[in-house]
Amino acid sequence: MYQLIYPACVVRLIPIYFYYVPDKMLIPYRFAINSEISKTTFTTEEAIEIAKQLNIDFSKFDIEQFRMGLDVELEHGKKDAATNVTNDDPIITGKIALAHLNEFPDYYTRLAKLEVEAEKYWSRYR
Repeated sequence: MYQLIYPACVVRLIPIYFYYVPDKMLIPYRFAINSEISKTTFTTEEAIEIAKQLNIDFSKFDIEQFRMGLDVELEHGKKDAATNVTNDDPIITGKIALAHLNEFPDYYTRLAKLEVEAEKYWSRYR
């Protein structure tokens, strides 16, 4: 699944074990996903694949808004260890973008404008 929507990364499944007491065996019950590079952007094709998996209805916003959202929400991933909550997982990143777009269909266009204004304003104080 992840290689379809995350082709730029080498994906490895790392087993995480729990201890099964009666037989004293280690049994894999969960796998962590680890990739060797950090994602920085999503293509439209990747955004479409993620949207399909999340069953997104594009009647209120378009794929470009969603793709922009995926790029922006990578700020919650490997970009900064202190704020990494998604580990660049495309589905979790997509859910964050979707939550914002459900609030405001042009959320990421508005955010881009706000960031330009904020940069202009705060550059005076640096």
